Amino acid sequence: MGSYLSDAIVSGNLPQWSEVVSFFNETILLAEKDEEKIVSKSNIGIAYINLAVLYMNGPQPVDEEAFLSNLEKATSIAKQYDLKNIYRSSIGLKGQYFMQKGEYQYAENLFKEGIDYQLTLPYKDNDVLATFYSCLKDVSILQNNYKAYYEYDKLFARYNRLKHDHTTQQMLQNADARYESEKKISRIQQLEQENRLQEKNKLLGYAIAAVLLIGLIFMYRSYYYRQRYYQNREDNLQQQQANNELKVQLMEKETLENLAEKLSLERRLLRSQMDPHFIFNALGNIQSMILQHDPTMAVSYLGKFAKLTRQVLEQSRMETITLEDEIQTLRNYMELQQLRLNNSFDYEIHCNDDLDTDILLPPLLIQPFIENAVEHGLKPLLDRRGLLTLSFSVNEEDNILVCTITDNGIGLKESRKRRPKDAHRSLSSQITDERLRHMLKDNPHTEFRVEESDKTDSSRGCVVILHIPIN
Repeated sequence: MGSYLSDAIVSGNLPQWSEVVSFFNETILLAEKDEEKIVSKSNIGIAYINLAVLYMNGPQPVDEEAFLSNLEKATSIAKQYDLKNIYRSSIGLKGQYFMQKGEYQYAENLFKEGIDYQLTLPYKDNDVLATFYSCLKDVSILQNNYKAYYEYDKLFARYNRLKHDHTTQQMLQNADARYESEKKISRIQQLEQENRLQEKNKLLGYAIAAVLLIGLIFMYRSYYYRQRYYQNREDNLQQQQANNELKVQLMEKETLENLAEKLSLERRLLRSQMDPHFIFNALGNIQSMILQHDPTMAVSYLGKFAKLTRQVLEQSRMETITLEDEIQTLRNYMELQQLRLNNSFDYEIHCNDDLDTDILLPPLLIQPFIENAVEHGLKPLLDRRGLLTLSFSVNEEDNILVCTITDNGIGLKESRKRRPKDAHRSLSSQITDERLRHMLKDNPHTEFRVEESDKTDSSRGCVVILHIPIN
């Protein structure tokens, strides 16, 4: 803005000279106030130079004091901040002023000072030197010193030529610089492309390394889990083997215990089947028959007793016997009971026509119930002859043998009334219960049921129904 106003004053387009001077003074005043905040100090020097030009080209006569004051301030700024262009402009403008004023010698000294200053710089500005020598030529003409003019003209021609040579050289240098710059740019682009390629290769290498690392991790995890799986399987197999061995030991122990219990039951069963009273009474009756000279009957009953004893001994060691063998044993037993009780009761055995007598059942299972019927139902009977009925049938739907034992004795209620309070349950009944529990333990899917009740009709007596699973 300041340069525009200054040029306008010189060209005569703007007559408000005082307003322009006031503008520059305000600008310089603001610049001096905030000098520390201004980064480019050359702007302050240029403002002083422009203001000096205004005074030089303004109303005549020139305000020399203001003109020189602004030049001195510009020179001071140039020296303080080493502003060479401001210093040269200040000296040149001052020399032109004194040349116009007619003080040629002082103007010549100023131009020479500018030349000396320019020659002290590390580089030579041929254009500035040519300008200073041109001014010296003008001073020489005004002084009529043609010899000095001749010398200054040679120097002017020299630096003017160098100025043009320098311009040409500068153009060539600029061309070389552009070529080198383009070459460098091309090289930079090539290097950038190579760098991008290297970055891509580096990223590709990282990706391959990552894939390999992931693969190694996966292989390690697979190997680890596979080893862990095999180890767990081996541990499980060992644990299972140990459990199986323990189970076998427990089964063997349980088998031995069951076998011992079974043998104990068999021994107790053997002892219980042959009641000592029954044996002694049977032998006594046989002896009485012999003494009564009835050897035929005595031999018959002795044979039955021997056969029953042999059957009990044999069957007590067997797991199962046929129904036919069981009926034969029961028949011998009831006949001996008749002998013992002086034929005070009769017995009957009924089997359904479709009943297979070869079916298997546990031995000596029914005898204790026959014994109870005789001892507690028929033996106390005094007012009538006793009758013991044994019936066998098959429930084909449930595959069960039904054995019904019926007597016309005194009945359950009466028998329990007559039984002493401290009387113990018969040994054969207790062992029969234990045998049933033992059989259920060995065969959990089978069922043994015993139903005891008094007769429902007007006649007295007891009914026992056994439900025996058929093997």
